[in-house]
Amino acid sequence: MLLDVLNISKTLSFIIRSISDNTSSLCWVFYLFTCTVAIYAQFGLRYFEEFFAYGDDDSLRAGCHSTLSCFILIFYHGLPSSSLDGAVLNPADNTNPHYIQRVIFDLTFFIWVGLILFNIITGLLVDGFGSLRESDAARIDLQKNECFVCGFTRTDYEDSPNLPDNDKGFEYHKDNEHDYWQYAYFCIYLNRKSKDDLTGVESYVWSMIQKKNTEWTPTRNSLAIQIKTESKVADEADSAIDPEALEKIGRDVKDLKKSFSALEKVIAHGKST
Repeated sequence: MLLDVLNISKTLSFIIRSISDNTSSLCWVFYLFTCTVAIYAQFGLRYFEEFFAYGDDDSLRAGCHSTLSCFILIFYHGLPSSSLDGAVLNPADNTNPHYIQRVIFDLTFFIWVGLILFNIITGLLVDGFGSLRESDAARIDLQKNECFVCGFTRTDYEDSPNLPDNDKGFEYHKDNEHDYWQYAYFCIYLNRKSKDDLTGVESYVWSMIQKKNTEWTPTRNSLAIQIKTESKVADEADSAIDPEALEKIGRDVKDLKKSFSALEKVIAHGKST
């Protein structure tokens, strides 16, 4: 229960994810640590064996006297302190004939381990945390400004020329007209319903779901826009008719009526005779 806070706190979950997402890189850095310690253990054992202060390695002699014991000593005491002088090796003064070699040995370990490798780990974690924050911000922005169902962005929707005059805005479209939970419930409903009782539309949608085809969902469209578009097309079609052509059609219809009337009179006269 104490670890439930990792799921509750977004910051802590980001920290854990920044570690888990960079596991491969961190493992390679740990490999570099291991190789570094092994190299310094071998060189230290060969050239500075008398300086090692291990204590429990041999009851008769202080220090480490095998590569493995020097490796463990540096790994256990040297890495946490990022230094060999004092933590692993006894200090050397300038009267010691190996003083210059000790300075180079200690400084290279500090620069490589204390400055470079540990900062690489810090950089990996910081970059991982930052990328998670950016992806989370992008996800939130996507949820706010894009319709999950049809893919309409807020800008494209509001700039659409086919919006009806009484449109209620993008938020209403996203949260009501294209509520993704309603689509999820509909899919669950189709999954649970007996396939023999499906209507024609339901059968079509279910077959598309089985094929993992999303063409049955609206794409950058809505019912309000569709109605407005159809109305606009009908108005354009009505306005495209030539008034003179309509008048000519009316005259032709009248002429046809006259012809039919004359024909009826002829037929009626023929019958009477």
